[in-house]
Amino acid sequence: VAATTEQPQPVCENSEGCYNENVCCPHWATFGECRKTPAWMACNCRVSCGHCYPENYNYGSCSDYHRQCAGWARIGECEKNPWMSENCRASCRTCYSQWDLRDMCRGAVGTVAPVAQRRPQQQNRFPFSQPNWGNNGPQFGDYDDQWGMGWGNGMGGGRGPQWGNQFPRTGWFGRAKRE
Repeated sequence: VAATTEQPQPVCENSEGCYNENVCCPHWATFGECRKTPAWMACNCRVSCGHCYPENYNYGSCSDYHRQCAGWARIGECEKNPWMSENCRASCRTCYSQWDLRDMCRGAVGTVAPVAQRRPQQQNRFPFSQPNWGNNGPQFGDYDDQWGMGWGNGMGGGRGPQWGNQFPRTGWFGRAKRE
C-alpha cells in the first residue's frame, strides 16, 4: 500500500493591514481568480477579493495607500519590494491601467511578481505646437500620464510633466478644480 503525504499548505505571510500584496491582484480578481485559486488570492489579494475593506485609503486611486510610502520610495524600496508597486502607486509611479495590467499579469496566479516596472517617460510628440496657457504648468487630475491625462478622481492637482504653462482651473471636461 502506497502512502500519500499531504502537500504542505503555503504559509500566508502578508503585510499587516488591509492591502493587496501584488500589483496584479485587481486584474486577477477581475478574471475570477478569487474563486479559482481562493487560498492564494485570500492571502495575497485581500482587497481585490473583498476579504477586507480599506478604511484609511481610497483603493483604486493613484495614491499612496500607506503613510510611509514616500520615505520608502526615497530609499529605493520601489525597485526592491513588489508590494510597493501596488500600495505606493504615487511614490513609485506605478499607476497602471487595465491595459497595462493585462500585459504585465499574463502568467499564472502567484507566479507573476512585477517589481516596480515604471512607465517610461516619453517626450510628447504633438503634431501641433504645445499649448501656452500661463506660467505654472497645466493642472489636471491626481496623476497625469505623459499626455497630461489624469488617472485620479479629477480632484487633485497633478501637472503634465513636459508642459510649462498653466491650465485653466475650470473647464476641460470639468476635471480641473473650480475655485
